[in-house]
Amino acid sequence: MSRPEKQYVTDMFDNPERKSPRGGLIAGGLVAVAGIAGIGALVLTSGPEAPRQEAANDTVNDTAVSVVDPSVVAPDAPVYELGVGELGDWRRGTQTRFVVGNSKSRPEIKIPAADFEPGRYHYDGDLVIAGDFAQPYVEITAGSITVTGSINADNVWLNGIEQAAERKEPDFLFMARDTIVVLTGWEHHYERGDIAVRGSVHGDNINMVAGEISIAGDVTGAVTLSASGGEEADVIITSAHGQVIESLGDWRSDAITPDMYRETVRYPLMKPDEAISITGTVDPAVVQQSTRDLARQIERDAFAARIRERQPAEDGATPPRP
Repeated sequence: MSRPEKQYVTDMFDNPERKSPRGGLIAGGLVAVAGIAGIGALVLTSGPEAPRQEAANDTVNDTAVSVVDPSVVAPDAPVYELGVGELGDWRRGTQTRFVVGNSKSRPEIKIPAADFEPGRYHYDGDLVIAGDFAQPYVEITAGSITVTGSINADNVWLNGIEQAAERKEPDFLFMARDTIVVLTGWEHHYERGDIAVRGSVHGDNINMVAGEISIAGDVTGAVTLSASGGEEADVIITSAHGQVIESLGDWRSDAITPDMYRETVRYPLMKPDEAISITGTVDPAVVQQSTRDLARQIERDAFAARIRERQPAEDGATPPRP
């Protein structure tokens, strides 16, 4: 079965026919499996419209057990915007701080942790998740993320949004008795939103990527924390003699476009033990790394995947080249 085309749903309320896209799911993402003796029916749920799941436990009882379809957080799964929607919809949230005088900034919103459903979500502003978060298979990307309670769930991704590069620290050459100003380069600064958890973090396959990460409690399980306090990269004008500018302030001009310069490899502004703060105990399985370490791992995984695609199949046939 072919994978669904990636969709980015910005306002599902204006498009009711796309309110619950579930590419590749069976019968709208809900399948009932015949009763298992002593356990009851097993229900496969999927998508952000799916019923919320209770925290996992090992107790066997006669109640129905809900299992989330992992495809709701696949790279090609729909991404739903938070902060929009009709009154009464949980994704709208509650505005807790307003931004005055800046139309590009979004207000801070608060959403109860118990309201989240499996799926992928995005919000350009600051997001506060109120209470203990126990919903598995959720990916959230926001300007910054604060969880007022603990996280006790598997397969959770929290990402602080990386802002556009900011130009800083220009390098000039002054020629012809300072009558000609030549711009040779500058530094690019990349800021990323922070993540704060005011309780503990427990679960498997929990991933956080942020400028800085602070956790007030313990961290246990297969948890990966990636933070660098932002990143920097040197920018070099590609012309052999740099770029002549009329005045010193022109180095920020949009007229100097990306095709006129190249950027070196980024480097972190802070070490992981500086950008990541954990008050409680830390499980040995927890990974604390820089965002550059994460980027290198992604590059290595992508390279290994390309190598595997080019390896002959077990039956001796050569798979097609991508």
